[in-house]
Amino acid sequence: MKPKSLFVRFHVLALSLFMLSFVALAEEITGPELLAPAEQSTATASTENTPPQSASPLEVVPEVPTPPTEAATPEIAEGDPETKLKQDADNLRAQLNVISQLIKQFVPSVVHIKSTPLAKYKKLANSKGEGAGVIVEFDNRFYILTNRHILRYSKKELVEIYLNDGRVLTPEKIWSDGETDVAVLSFNEDESDITPAKIGDSDLLELGEMIIVVGAPYGLSQSVAHGIISAIGRHDMDFGDVELKWQDFLQTDAVLNPGNSGGPMFNLNGEFVAINTATASTASGGTGVGFSIPSNIVVRIAKELVEDGEATHGYLGATLENKFDRKAAAKLGVPPGPTGTLVKKVLKDTPADEAGLQKNDVILAFNGRRIDSDTHLISLVKLADIEEVVELEILRDRERQFVRVQLIDTP
Repeated sequence: MKPKSLFVRFHVLALSLFMLSFVALAEEITGPELLAPAEQSTATASTENTPPQSASPLEVVPEVPTPPTEAATPEIAEGDPETKLKQDADNLRAQLNVISQLIKQFVPSVVHIKSTPLAKYKKLANSKGEGAGVIVEFDNRFYILTNRHILRYSKKELVEIYLNDGRVLTPEKIWSDGETDVAVLSFNEDESDITPAKIGDSDLLELGEMIIVVGAPYGLSQSVAHGIISAIGRHDMDFGDVELKWQDFLQTDAVLNPGNSGGPMFNLNGEFVAINTATASTASGGTGVGFSIPSNIVVRIAKELVEDGEATHGYLGATLENKFDRKAAAKLGVPPGPTGTLVKKVLKDTPADEAGLQKNDVILAFNGRRIDSDTHLISLVKLADIEEVVELEILRDRERQFVRVQLIDTP
């Protein structure tokens, strides 16, 4: 046998073995049902140890057919702006829905109040009162908290209270405090259908915290707006003929308009935390600079009015310097910041005297609140709960000291 002929036969045998191996591998991967009929026969014969049919060196093994597949839907890349925008929109929608559900819970506690002035006051500007109020519960009875200036020219028979469900009530009794502009109304109604607001702790509010206000601006009942706490502890504000002698306001950028007075402010826990009272605007509309009385002050005053018929206002018993400025404070060693207020005189047998305050003491803080003027301290004292002991931080002979004082009601 010629060498060339042996080489050709060896080459054909090697090629046949290679193709058999390829067919076996294809069957293992894709399954026998995807093989061409000729390949299935070859694979079966190989498995049963049956000698394979001789093949011509020129035979071509048919290709494995590729099964038809459905066109895949193109996916948006994970970092695609369109996908991210949709996700952000869905998240925002979910958050806004939470706020919407929260509002539905506390809006039934908000009322619309209208007062007709007595005949002798009808010629006065702004004598007709209109605003809002909030229903709260004290000692298993419901009351409405609002601003005194809405009712000051009227009497209970001329006041109408519009509930969220459309009922119209007349107050049974009205209490008010002219120095803080707080008023309380009692009423007779089926208490099973009344929804009171949850009362929150206004001392826990923080600068920048989001809040929701409800009122009746321009007579539009149950109007809702939102904003943030813009500042805490505003005082010495002039609101014209509105009597607000003692001030410790929360400032908000939620727009307050005529008719928002007396309406509640809520935190995102759905808790009543303030009564909206005034705006810095001199025009008829709001400017985004509104002022509200903290709920801790309103509730304390209201409870005292209901229980005792009048509110208490703290008394310290010290005369303060009303011209104590930054320059004078620096000479006494007051560090940069609020100046505090200087004690000119301590009255005998008063809380200040019993606590050991002395002339020329500089009062720097009241219960941790920095003091920036004499009127600031006076407001905080007047609005404090006289049943609690307060702490004063003072500077005496350039040394800081802390003094505890039990206030009393103003004589």
